Amino acid sequence: MDLALIERLTLDVRKSWREAAEHQVAGHLDRMRAHIETAIELLQWIENEGYKPSSAEANDVWDKLKSFGLTDDECDKLLEKLKGFGSAGGRPHKKNKRGSTKQDHEEGEWTQRQSRGREKGDRNRPPPRRRPEGHKGPWPLRPKKTPDPAKQSPRKDDTNDDTDEGEKMDGQKQLRQALKLSRIAEQKRGPWPVDLLQEAAEAGNLEAIYALATWYLHGRGVPKNAKTAASLLKKAADHHYAVAEYDLAVSYELGVGVKKSPKAAFQHYLRAANDGDLDSQSEVARCYYFGIGTAKNPSKAFEWYERAAKSGNAEAQYVVGRAYELGDGVEKNDRNALRWFKKAAAAGYETAEEAVSALEGKS
Repeated sequence: MDLALIERLTLDVRKSWREAAEHQVAGHLDRMRAHIETAIELLQWIENEGYKPSSAEANDVWDKLKSFGLTDDECDKLLEKLKGFGSAGGRPHKKNKRGSTKQDHEEGEWTQRQSRGREKGDRNRPPPRRRPEGHKGPWPLRPKKTPDPAKQSPRKDDTNDDTDEGEKMDGQKQLRQALKLSRIAEQKRGPWPVDLLQEAAEAGNLEAIYALATWYLHGRGVPKNAKTAASLLKKAADHHYAVAEYDLAVSYELGVGVKKSPKAAFQHYLRAANDGDLDSQSEVARCYYFGIGTAKNPSKAFEWYERAAKSGNAEAQYVVGRAYELGDGVEKNDRNALRWFKKAAAAGYETAEEAVSALEGKS
């Protein structure tokens, strides 16, 4: 049992819980659930390393899930992937007529399940989105992002070259007015300037097309419509609008508004990365490492993470440090690992600060 690795994974679990709580407060429930699933997969990895949690630790996991407003059934479904962490379940236990508790029956059922292998029907459940079962690589489990129009900044490449100059100017003016009115609408809860943004999009303004896609995706001023959102993302992506390429890749990976296609997801991540989207560089690395839409290639995964790290991505800097620390995709080198951990820590990546302390403690 690799205690150093288990300690590092435990830190990642805590980070996932914190981020899930932050998204819960912000009302981003999809992102909250993604971080919860990440924490569960990390706990599964810890168990695969041979760690046996105590009943108190198992109860803490149950209490944590309940704190996110999940029902008992939802909690049970998530804990199906776990053994020790999922066995106790800090739910209140009701005595039956014979005096035994529901927990007694559940523990007995779990023992039987272990002896006969996977429970009937489990074979139809898709594998974890991020990390293959039993995987021991250093790469963090990044939750897939859901595009948020409120956080998008204007892009320089915001016009369609196929339109004439008058249409470009009109589209840009309409876009500015639409974004201004949308901020007022968000504060005062409507009305949203959908018609104005639609006109800017029809004039060929790529930023307007992208903004309209996110409005349909999140239901801002219009009913939610993932297919319409994906269609608009494709239109902007066809003109190498990097953030639209990234969001379209996410749509293909998750099957939102389009047919799920890991291969198409990888291709759009790669296009977005080559068109300058920094987040996509890390996603390309993840695809290479786990074989999502392309052949597994840890060396290429490291190259892309290093590229993102050199661009200032704090998470990528942390990942590169872990790769050097564990010798995964690159030759093991504690000095380089410490150097990248310190860069990530200086950029405010909390887990990196703990990694620096742990690595310096070895020397």
